[in-house]
Amino acid sequence: MCRHAFLAIIAFARPVAAFPALFILLLLPPTPAFAATKNLNGSVGGCPLGSNWSTSACWTPAGAPGTGDDVVIDMSQGAGGAACPTNYDLPSTVQLHSLTMNSCNGGGGILAIAGGPIVLQSGGTITDTFNNANTSPADSVPGVTLNGSTTFSLATSGGNADALHFTGAITGTGPLTLSSTGPTDGLQLLTVNSYTGATTVSGTARVRFDVNGAVPTSSALTVNGSALFQAASTIGSLAGGGNVFMNGSNALTVGGDNTSTTFSGVYQNSGGAAALTKAGTGTLTLSGANTYTGATTVNAGTLAVNGSIASPVTVNSGGTLGGTGTFNAVTVNNGGTLGPGLSTGIMNTGNLTLTSGSTLTIEINGPTVGTQYDQVNVTGTVTLGGATLNVVLGFTPTAGQVFTIINNDSTDAVTGTFAGLPEGATFTVGSTQFHISYVGSNDVTLTAVGTQAIPTLSEWAQLAMVALLVGGGLLALRRHVRPA
Repeated sequence: MCRHAFLAIIAFARPVAAFPALFILLLLPPTPAFAATKNLNGSVGGCPLGSNWSTSACWTPAGAPGTGDDVVIDMSQGAGGAACPTNYDLPSTVQLHSLTMNSCNGGGGILAIAGGPIVLQSGGTITDTFNNANTSPADSVPGVTLNGSTTFSLATSGGNADALHFTGAITGTGPLTLSSTGPTDGLQLLTVNSYTGATTVSGTARVRFDVNGAVPTSSALTVNGSALFQAASTIGSLAGGGNVFMNGSNALTVGGDNTSTTFSGVYQNSGGAAALTKAGTGTLTLSGANTYTGATTVNAGTLAVNGSIASPVTVNSGGTLGGTGTFNAVTVNNGGTLGPGLSTGIMNTGNLTLTSGSTLTIEINGPTVGTQYDQVNVTGTVTLGGATLNVVLGFTPTAGQVFTIINNDSTDAVTGTFAGLPEGATFTVGSTQFHISYVGSNDVTLTAVGTQAIPTLSEWAQLAMVALLVGGGLLALRRHVRPA
């Protein structure tokens, strides 16, 4: 007998009649985390069509599912809709480890679960294998409460356009993974959800989000499969290498969680001209060839594009556009910043407009364009409306070195100038003087003129001594001069 069991027996040895029962209880193994697997008998087990979830005869082993059970609802034995269970009403709350559904092989039979919510334990799953080839409605699941890492998955061999709908709110604490292998848009989240934690989309078939908030507005979304947003939506951040679609001319707003992420996939249209808005203080890096054609707006943080964007980009106050990518057109408004490269690099655009109060930041760390200093390569018009030029100098150029910071296409002249820097103006960065020009080949160039000598400490002392002697001499002269 173990020491812990012995001590417990001594403590509770009276009354003696209770001792045998106590002894047996103490030697029982601990209750497993997941108590049992409950199989719904359905049409093959004498369970009446549309029975309540709590009907004992519907389950093998008998009895309604309990806390932590793995529930299997297998309707694949049915030959058609009439032979398949159609709906089950949950008690107010059902606490499960997992729910597995196998839909009918044919006909119009589906599974509709109502009531709930379903409370899933940590590591829980909801899985649906949809084999119905007819155009019936989808299987549906009510609200779900998450308690840790959870996966919803859909697999299908049928041709139905819809397969698994989550009709109630998903709450609790994730993260949540949505995995679908078909059909396209078969797995759908239909309502606003409030769970916390990241969201991951995987699998070979597209997952659909029907409303703003289907992915909670603060959730970090990673798309390694394919996702469709049916409505204008806001998410915490975007990462992954999959495909993201936006329905109509709606916008996807990214960045509310203020983190920095990289999306190497493709953001694209679905029946309209999708738009993208960057929010939050973090950096969103896009490295894929994005094909959406609606507006791109940078309202906060940094949008770094190393791939391409087919739409025009507008940078507003508090926003920064960077990277070595290619753009349709770029407009930087008052308070916005354009910074080519991811340190140094070449940014490519069609028309370039820098309005009054905007800033162009150029890093110069050597004489080689792209690898050592920044450049904006423009194939359209260049309009400088009194923007600020901010040169960050990381080396000392020699006199005569030329840096082409805006490489124009030579077909049209540059319109306007930078603030305080007319044609031919000289300005100083650190100890280096630059001459600016807007007319040579219609480019904007900086030519190093030379360096300004900064007096050493001894030279400052000599200058001070000269000033002292001159001042003393003038004072003496004044004393010796008498009024006439």
